[in-house]
Amino acid sequence: MFGSPERALHRAVRGLDPIRDHQQIYDYLVNVDSPVAMMMGLNLAFYKTFAAPSIAELLVSTGHAITEPRKRAEDTFIVVSEMIMHGFGRGRGRDALHRMNRSHAGLPITDEDSLYVLSALVVEPIPRPVRRAQGAGGGEGGVGGVLPADGRAHGAR
Repeated sequence: MFGSPERALHRAVRGLDPIRDHQQIYDYLVNVDSPVAMMMGLNLAFYKTFAAPSIAELLVSTGHAITEPRKRAEDTFIVVSEMIMHGFGRGRGRDALHRMNRSHAGLPITDEDSLYVLSALVVEPIPRPVRRAQGAGGGEGGVGGVLPADGRAHGAR
C-alpha cells in the first residue's frame, strides 16, 4: 500500500543531481527518511573508529577517550552534526570543520586516518538500503540512481 522505503526515497529525491544536490539529499536522509537510523549509525561510526589500530593507539595516548569518554562523544556529535546539517563548504558546517581541525592540530594523525574517521562519521550513519552496492535499486547509481556507488554524492571526486 505505501510502497518500499527505497521507492519513497526515490520519489523524494527524484530529479536531484547527486553532485550538485548532495547536501539536500543528505538532509532528507537525516531529517525525514531515517532520523533514528542515522542517530544509531552515528553512534556506531563513533565506536567503529576505535577499531583502527593507529587511531585506537592515538586515542589511548591522548587519554581523552579513557578519562572523558562521554565528553569526547558529545563533542564529536556536536561538531559532526553541524557538518551534516550545514554541509562542509559554508557557514556553520565549515566553521565546525575548522574547529575540528584546530582541536586535532598537533596530533600525529595521518591523512588516511583522518579521512577514515570523517568518512565513517558521515557515511556509516546512512541506512543500509541506501548504501547498497551498485544496481541494488535500479540503475547504475545505487538506489534508483540517487547515490552513486562511487561515493560522489558525499563530495568525493
